[in-house]
Amino acid sequence: MANDTDTGIGNLPVLVLCAACIALNVAVGSIVYLLKLPIYLDVIGVMAAALLVPGSRLSAFGYASVVGVITVLLGGLLVNPFLPWFMLTAIACAAYGAYVVRGRVDELADPSAPESPTALSIVKVVALGIGWGVVAALVSAPVVVYLFGGVTGSGTSLLVAFFAKTGHQLLQSALLSGLTAEPVDKTIQLFCAIAIARATPRTFLRTLGSAQA
Repeated sequence: MANDTDTGIGNLPVLVLCAACIALNVAVGSIVYLLKLPIYLDVIGVMAAALLVPGSRLSAFGYASVVGVITVLLGGLLVNPFLPWFMLTAIACAAYGAYVVRGRVDELADPSAPESPTALSIVKVVALGIGWGVVAALVSAPVVVYLFGGVTGSGTSLLVAFFAKTGHQLLQSALLSGLTAEPVDKTIQLFCAIAIARATPRTFLRTLGSAQA
């Protein structure tokens, strides 16, 4: 796994990694959006970048933020016009990955780690995924309410409508919708990002590290 020493920016292997993460986000996120599922799966690559970019947490945050920002801009142009307005959520996801998750899931994300994860490590990932979901829900709810009136075209809009019909105010409905869907969504995405990190060839990881040296 990447260490936490300071690094420069702008090398080709890291840019290739970021491009692959962006493509993953746009592809999977677009499919989920078009199917109107009550989840998102559109920032797996943001978390993968936060875990895989070598160097300091600040460097990982920077690259993961770029992945997130380009993802929402491309997704907005290609599929979901609401997506660019959630740029701050993408940046918050990058920050959470770089400063909270990074370094805490090495026992699962490292390609050299044991094949069988422990129950404790799985519980840790679930807890981190739930925390990620709460952060995303809190950042996204004001955008959903004050810019779009609770309707964003995604499957979670149905959850907002459900909570609104039960008598909650719109902001409360958006928060409850986010706190219902986001922890599940982000836990799934975290497991996916860890699986990607674990499956990344060691030769490529060495290339990332040597390029940043």
